[in-house]
Amino acid sequence: MTNEAAPKSELPKLSKPAERGLHNAGFYRVEQFTGVTEEEILKLHGVGPKAVRMLKEVLGEKGLSFAGDKKVDTGGKAGEGVENLDAGTVMRELEALGKERMKKMYISNGAKEPVFGVATGAMKPLAKKIKVNQELAEQLYATGNYDAMYFAGIIADPKAMTEADFDRWIDGAYFYMLSDNVVSVTLAEADIAQEVADKWIASGEELRMSAGWSCYCWLLGNRKDEEFSTEKLEGMLETVKETIHDAPERAKSAMNNFVYTVAVSYVALHEKAVEIAGEMGPVEMKRDGKKPSILNAFEEIQKQVDRGRIGFKRKYVRC
Repeated sequence: MTNEAAPKSELPKLSKPAERGLHNAGFYRVEQFTGVTEEEILKLHGVGPKAVRMLKEVLGEKGLSFAGDKKVDTGGKAGEGVENLDAGTVMRELEALGKERMKKMYISNGAKEPVFGVATGAMKPLAKKIKVNQELAEQLYATGNYDAMYFAGIIADPKAMTEADFDRWIDGAYFYMLSDNVVSVTLAEADIAQEVADKWIASGEELRMSAGWSCYCWLLGNRKDEEFSTEKLEGMLETVKETIHDAPERAKSAMNNFVYTVAVSYVALHEKAVEIAGEMGPVEMKRDGKKPSILNAFEEIQKQVDRGRIGFKRKYVRC
């Protein structure tokens, strides 16, 4: 058990179930509800029409509203719309959402201070308010704050980013949760994704390699098979088989995931990927301060075969 203190609630007096449901979802301030609809709030456990009605009244008093509702004009300054949130405001919003438990988890996985400890799900209302803002994304990523860097990936405009931009982002990604879950995910929505990922894979640098292989995992799990060269992917499978056991540690994980993803999401090479996974066998990945992980693509593929999920494609790459 921990003694972490929950953020101070600024919500109106609600029933205990409603209050608990909102807090569990990361809602502590009235302004947070401007990024979600009434319907979304009603889906939370313990939150009913009465609670939503009370929240709506408080929002109205502040000249605010749920997403999709007509905003109340209370004479605010021109340009106060959500599109104009600056980096400082976003940083304060993120800090208010931070939790000590999440912060400890991020740090245990390699994050360095500054870290707020914001759950990714708690970022969604803020992201909905901003939608896409590349300039803001660049400012947040440059802070070096893990939560801000992660959030930057959510609001970035991948198609507006150049190869130099992505290189700058991967240079700033100091551990795998940034390289594989932020930079590679953002790259996967860019038209230059394969071109950049190929260079990173060939770089020999641990996190660049990891991001490059991870990018292909995101691509294969989302895009149509017709967008890939079967011959190229087959060659990449052979490269994994021949080099994975001597690869940098984080690259081992991404390479193992690549074989798994090809088997599950690229039907034309399913049998080949299963064969490669079997030949690879278990792969040991050493981790700083932790017991080694044993990666086994063959076993994970068989689980998806048993579930009838071969050919699976996700609808979106980024959340």
